[in-house]
Amino acid sequence: MIEKVVFLDIDGVLQPFTQYRFDHIEKGDMDKVYEELLQKTGVDYRQYDKYDVAAVYYDWDVHAVSELKRVLDTADAGIVLSSSWRDETNDRMIDFFRIHELDRYFVDSTPYLESTYDLSHYIAILNLGDDMKYRTREIEILLYLHEHPEIKGYVAIDDMTLKDLGEHFVQTATRLTPELADRCIEVLTVAYSAG
Repeated sequence: MIEKVVFLDIDGVLQPFTQYRFDHIEKGDMDKVYEELLQKTGVDYRQYDKYDVAAVYYDWDVHAVSELKRVLDTADAGIVLSSSWRDETNDRMIDFFRIHELDRYFVDSTPYLESTYDLSHYIAILNLGDDMKYRTREIEILLYLHEHPEIKGYVAIDDMTLKDLGEHFVQTATRLTPELADRCIEVLTVAYSAG
């Protein structure tokens, strides 16, 4: 069982706000990409939205992906996806992570809490204040931790402010940088050794 996790956002962490995918889609490059990915991964990506596939292929920053792998390998951690990229089965995201060889790190996704009832219900269960009612992502992460007591160390990497996670939160501006990755490693190793 995994004891350390990275709660991972995608946009602004792995994917800076670039739009290269549109140029490649307009030029008709996707058939070539599908063939290359089928050879590399064994997955037929034609089953997914071409804009999503192209975003992962063209717009995810290879340096940010490399830094994430360094964090995961150094801290012996797994990925729990907290991004709006989540889906119900996780299958699509596992396939997308496979494009950058991140699939082996994938553990799970945080739950979706969309309704006011869900938020109010879990705010009460987690014994949080009413000021949390607009902090859905933080509640989803805290709920995941509540439901997985085996997790001893964690860091949340996001471009949104998740202030209620305290020192467990590392904020990016456009992508995960080497300095921010160092901070993630420190959070994971210090929290784990103290916990």
